[in-house]
Amino acid sequence: MKFENNPYTGDPNRFTRDINHMNEEQREAWRAVYDPINEAFLEKIPEERYESFFQEPPRTFSLDFLKNTPEGRELARFMFHRYLRDYLKTSKSIDDGVGEVLDYLGENGLLENTVVIYTSDQGFYLGEHGWFDKRFMYEQSLSTPLLMRYPKEIQPGTEINEIVLNLDLAPTFLDYAGLDKPDDMQGESFRSLVAGEEVDDWRDAMYYHYYEYPSVHIMEIQMN
Repeated sequence: MKFENNPYTGDPNRFTRDINHMNEEQREAWRAVYDPINEAFLEKIPEERYESFFQEPPRTFSLDFLKNTPEGRELARFMFHRYLRDYLKTSKSIDDGVGEVLDYLGENGLLENTVVIYTSDQGFYLGEHGWFDKRFMYEQSLSTPLLMRYPKEIQPGTEINEIVLNLDLAPTFLDYAGLDKPDDMQGESFRSLVAGEEVDDWRDAMYYHYYEYPSVHIMEIQMN
């Protein structure tokens, strides 16, 4: 469940910042769907149990969970499946949005003359190695989705095995736009790679480091 305000304390939840990204019309549409679900959910929980269910960090529960609370491995499996279902539904909505973009391009005669690039910030674990999320340097999270469509240059079904990094995206965009890459910009255009051309001096190694000290998304910086 996603509550704008913590039912136990009345204070805004961290989720509120996501709601605040919406405009008022979008927020009202969100509330019209989720407020009745949340209210029905709260009716099933005695108020004296709010503290255990709504303490920080925010938790996600279902009525099924309340009726038969699992423990140990079963609890871990329950939370894992609940999380992944929500995650994959979100991914499905992105796919739907890409389809709408492609439909628009086709309906307006732009599909054959538009470079379409579908990518992300990283891969994701769906249980491989016992993990969810990302961060650790296994193939499933290190490999980032990168799909491209440009019929003028890219043949359907083309696959490349060279190492392409996120810092190559901007030089590639500039290349397609007919602009030179600035001297201080790292990365290289991979336009020739996806067009099926041989590139003799392409990289064969990369360096990866995840900043998580002293906590996630934090690096300790020492200055003398």
